Amino acid sequence: MPSFLAVFEDSAPFFTYSGTWSAGSSSDTSADLYSESSFFVTQSMGASLSFVFYGTEVSILGAKRGNHGLYQVSLDGVNSPAVSGSATPDEFKATLYNAKTGKGLHNVTLVNREAKFLDVDMISWVASVGQDNEQLIVNTWQDSHPAFVYSPQDAWTTSPPLVGSFSGSTGHGTSSAGATAQLKFKVRFVRGDAIALYGPAGPTGPTSYSVQVDAGAQTFYSGLKQFQRAKQLLYYGGNLGAGEHTLTLKLESTSDRSQVLAVDYAEIYTTPSLGGSFDAASSSPPIGLVVGIAICAALAALSLGLILYIFILYKRGRFNFAPQREKVDTLAENYHGPGYQTTPLSYPESQTSPSAYASTSATYPSSAQQQQQYDSGTLPQQQQPYEYAPTVGSSSLAYYQPTVSGQNDAGSVAASAATTSTNPSRGRGNVFPSRSIRKNRLHTANGSDGASEAAAAAVPPPAYT
Repeated sequence: MPSFLAVFEDSAPFFTYSGTWSAGSSSDTSADLYSESSFFVTQSMGASLSFVFYGTEVSILGAKRGNHGLYQVSLDGVNSPAVSGSATPDEFKATLYNAKTGKGLHNVTLVNREAKFLDVDMISWVASVGQDNEQLIVNTWQDSHPAFVYSPQDAWTTSPPLVGSFSGSTGHGTSSAGATAQLKFKVRFVRGDAIALYGPAGPTGPTSYSVQVDAGAQTFYSGLKQFQRAKQLLYYGGNLGAGEHTLTLKLESTSDRSQVLAVDYAEIYTTPSLGGSFDAASSSPPIGLVVGIAICAALAALSLGLILYIFILYKRGRFNFAPQREKVDTLAENYHGPGYQTTPLSYPESQTSPSAYASTSATYPSSAQQQQQYDSGTLPQQQQPYEYAPTVGSSSLAYYQPTVSGQNDAGSVAASAATTSTNPSRGRGNVFPSRSIRKNRLHTANGSDGASEAAAAAVPPPAYT
């Protein structure tokens, strides 16, 4: 028959502690070295731990430390030799007791033989169901499974304390004592062989509750513990045999109304040879998971629909993802700059409009050193050349020199007229300042080009800007 190792924490109500025991606390600097940082400890001689299991092997785990004393274990009424729990250095999750025995129902008792410390961390046993070399089937039924029948119904709540820590965040609980505190549910597992029932234990646990399988004797337990822990073993029963079984859980007594007997879930162990099979209800996912999957699926469907809608609009020309080319007039405006204006050329009254261009002349630095001084603006003023000196008719046009000071906008034109130049661009009041024309931009006229240039200048040239 298939075997499996069943492991349970020290705080499970299924284990009965007699005498003075307390839960280990965080004040012990080594508490985190225990399984789930949980352990039960006693310093009282004669304090005991007892439980019943169906299987072939059993183990008790705890710590061996320098301040621990002698303890003794009995299996089915047979005492083993006393053993010292002292060790240096300390050992954690150490095996305090292990025994192999024949398959069957067994009673185990651990007793502290000295007024020294003894602690318990975990308890395990090897259980077996069905026949050898076949598959083990474990069905998990939540508290809402139809196999559970709560009676009376109005004495139970679906919101017991700390229900969020329960498996699937669901549970049933009651705090009604006496006849109205009876929880009776039937676990109708076909040809099942073992069952484990889970619920919480802690300060809000019941002082006393009982379990009865079929017409068997009642067994009594306490869910009142120092620290609150969920998913604790309330009951374990094995070798139930083929057929339908009824397990009755009953709240016997409470010390105050805050104590609640709560049910979390049950595990049913069976095999194919016993006619067992996996129950579809046991594999159903939690409601929260189902809702989350449904929401994700809906969002995915909406996203795909939106993408398809945008694609249809694109095909119909409603969307154009290609970059737009700028209009020509916009490019022109960007090239010339916004508000670009020119100033018409005007002449003094004493000067007639030139009829033709004659020639141009320009002077430039005569050496590399003067060229460098000219480019940097350090060439002495007397050596500064006119940038561009064309002649129109018999007059020579000289451009305004930025180095000349002592002129204002109103007098610049008058000063220009007093000189040999008749070019009104010497004044800055009507035209833009002159631009420097470099040597590589000059195209001087020679004798052969003068006639063609004179013919092309039938109208006054625009002012240089």
